[in-house]
Amino acid sequence: RLRSRLVDTYAPYIHPTDNSLADARKRLRTAVDQTRMLREAFSNRVYNKYRVVLRPVERKVDEIIQPIKNNPLLMKSEISKHIKIIKAEKEIEKKESQKWNCEFTALQNSGENNFLMNGVENAEQLSWF
Repeated sequence: RLRSRLVDTYAPYIHPTDNSLADARKRLRTAVDQTRMLREAFSNRVYNKYRVVLRPVERKVDEIIQPIKNNPLLMKSEISKHIKIIKAEKEIEKKESQKWNCEFTALQNSGENNFLMNGVENAEQLSWF
């Protein structure tokens, strides 16, 4: 049966080559699977390097997609809540970092920074994370 072209309603989610929602869903499924594989590779790398255990990665794409299909509104609210928590944590880290920068600048100006690293050494250490 013939299908009409997808229109502006789905604009952020479709490509011009998509002929149906099934095409867009197939692309989304591929993207989710690629993201899952990247998370798995990153988790393994972090564990091997730092012995840090991250949240377990799902073994199959269906483990990610099925909860979204079953209850999309609940998943949207959970993801939104998680995003708000992350943004709040980043704001706290940003304020703390600014406080430390002010204190470091004050120490630098007073000449009492013999035991502290300079900005280049600090940036070098942070590049490993």
